[in-house]
Amino acid sequence: MAKKAIHNPTIRFATITIDETEYKLAFSFGALAKAEKQTGCNLLSGMVSASNVLDTGFPGASVLLGMFWAALSVANPDMTLDDAGALITADNVAKVWEAVQESQALSSKDYKPEEKKIEEVKTANQ
Repeated sequence: MAKKAIHNPTIRFATITIDETEYKLAFSFGALAKAEKQTGCNLLSGMVSASNVLDTGFPGASVLLGMFWAALSVANPDMTLDDAGALITADNVAKVWEAVQESQALSSKDYKPEEKKIEEVKTANQ
């Protein structure tokens, strides 16, 4: 039996389109903990990096994959780590990281996407 996606009207989703399919990303603490257990990575450190919108670096592949899977699994609880990994390619890794950053930012009540987008903040500070 397929798991149901959680229904929480307070969760705000980022979206990413990969190969003409739109995926929703959001963070929940439970999804993050599940991904940490599966990957063996401290993903809270990845969230700290994701929350710094001026950070121009990338996390390691395991942290990025774990965070991407955690964010995908909120809306897609049957998504496996391998499924999430198959969606990331050399051509879209930057786009995936941006979507992870956006979904992490949206998990904060204080983040107001209508005020500034991540790219606008990066560009303004260059």
